[in-house]
Amino acid sequence: MLVNRLKKSNIFRNNAGSTLVEMVVCFALLGIFMACASTLIAVIANIYYDVQGETFERQVADIVMGKIESEIDGALFFEENSKNPSISNNNSISLYDKTYTYVTLCRSDDKKLQVKYSAIVYENEGVLDTTKSLNATTWQFDDSVYKGFMIEELYFYKKGDTIDSTVKTNFGLSDNNLDAYGDDVVLVLLHLKSDRYGDYYNKRYVKMYNVPETINQGPASP
Repeated sequence: MLVNRLKKSNIFRNNAGSTLVEMVVCFALLGIFMACASTLIAVIANIYYDVQGETFERQVADIVMGKIESEIDGALFFEENSKNPSISNNNSISLYDKTYTYVTLCRSDDKKLQVKYSAIVYENEGVLDTTKSLNATTWQFDDSVYKGFMIEELYFYKKGDTIDSTVKTNFGLSDNNLDAYGDDVVLVLLHLKSDRYGDYYNKRYVKMYNVPETINQGPASP
């Protein structure tokens, strides 16, 4: 009986529980682990949003630039109008596309790509053919395409145009960016901006395969 009592007393002494110091140390270590974990989670979240933002930027830029390029690369050229396609204030470009439709591309007031198609009138022996005629229309991408981005700047340049120094700096252009190309190339500059992901600059050189590389601009003005 005495032996059993001694064994039981030893068990109770060995399971006396944690001391206050041990609990303090435990909570201190737990706090350190939690701080490290939250910092790591914040870093991973920032990396995720950076990658997501860059992905969205590239997607939106590719879609917008793809539409612009599809209109410009097939621009028709007429000898009597060597300025076709024509660029106005470097903010818009107008041209006759592959279907002989007069098209103007620019940035809309709500900072989206706007494509204006002129009316197409077909006549058969002087009689209007309404089955083929089309009214003027303005086309834009759906808002969901932009993923929260806006077109902050949209510029068009051809050989001989002067590019503002601030634009050159923002888009990483050198002085001879257009000098190396012919009259059949249009430089398109696109600046996207998002309140969440920031700014994204994109440039693309579009070759017009129906336009000669060298255009006779006629005699110089006196």
